[in-house]
Amino acid sequence: MSAQAIGLGRQTTFHATTIGDYFMHILKLICLTVFQLVKQVWFLPKSVANAVQQRRRRVVLKALEVERLDRIRNPSKYLGK
Repeated sequence: MSAQAIGLGRQTTFHATTIGDYFMHILKLICLTVFQLVKQVWFLPKSVANAVQQRRRRVVLKALEVERLDRIRNPSKYLGK
């Protein structure tokens, strides 16, 4: 009786395919993770620049809002303007 007739050959092939698929899956995850890391490092300067720009914009808008509220609360201070 051959190994294929018993089913041993099929089981070992299936097992090898499963292990191969598992290692390929792990390798794919590692490659995708490294790719995402490189992508984040590449875009880090742009991200920092955007954060600084947003911070500056918020500071300016906050100052304008403070002045607007002051004009509403104290209209006598701004009669001539």
